[in-house]
Amino acid sequence: MADATTPEAPTQDTLAIPAVPRTLAQDLPASAGQRRLWLLQARQPDLVAFNMVAGLRITGRLDVPALAAACRAVVWRHEVLRTRLVMRAGVLVEDILPGEGGFMLACETLDPARPEDDVLAEELNRPFRLESELPLRMRLLSPGSSDSTAAHHLLVVNVHHAA
Repeated sequence: MADATTPEAPTQDTLAIPAVPRTLAQDLPASAGQRRLWLLQARQPDLVAFNMVAGLRITGRLDVPALAAACRAVVWRHEVLRTRLVMRAGVLVEDILPGEGGFMLACETLDPARPEDDVLAEELNRPFRLESELPLRMRLLSPGSSDSTAAHHLLVVNVHHAA
């Protein structure tokens, strides 16, 4: 028997986060954290302190169209990855783009003479423009020849902390 000092166990109803209907004509306000990050970015447009970069090595044959489709599916599934922060009528709001939000996996040729750390540092030092671009960038660097089953690929993922 529970007394007044024993908290009740959470139920499924108390754990659920309700979805906000997207049929509303009004904009969704940015969260307090998003507002802080947007303000910092507005004051320092070249700020990269909130970039989170990871490099993933992929060895072997790679189905690039399948990888690109999987990345687009993740963006489609998670609104925050296709949300820009824009000022409307003096209020910072979330501009949630439909579908994949125009996300594209950038595919480039891997220069074997260029260290991976240089590629990661380049991406780390590239600022996001929260009002005009998605808070996610992905680059796939692959060798020029696709006939090798031992090919070495580098998938660079950069997510802004606003996401």
